[in-house]
Amino acid sequence: MPIWVDATGFESTIADQKQRVDGGSLYLAVRKKSGHVSGRVQDQDGNPISGAELSAAGVLTHSDGSGHFELIIPGDKLEQEMDLQAVAHGYKAQKYKVVPDANELTITLPTAP
Repeated sequence: MPIWVDATGFESTIADQKQRVDGGSLYLAVRKKSGHVSGRVQDQDGNPISGAELSAAGVLTHSDGSGHFELIIPGDKLEQEMDLQAVAHGYKAQKYKVVPDANELTITLPTAP
């Protein structure tokens, strides 16, 4: 029989699990769902910044040529509100409070003096 986990904030550890029911109980391994933070990094004129380093909860990524980025935060590190740091050469580093799984962000980095 097909089985799945339907619990807010949790997911099965194995996709498409198949288990044999031999007794009265069945135990399924679950974990906290991961979350994501995504958006675009730009300068003060709205131009994309590629290669910007973005980090939250120990997870690191870089923006692509169009300034887009995406961080996947593991469930065990996920919080309702998190600190995101954005750093790029020639720009001032910025910190933002972000909410995982919310709308895409626009990160604007001011030019370094």
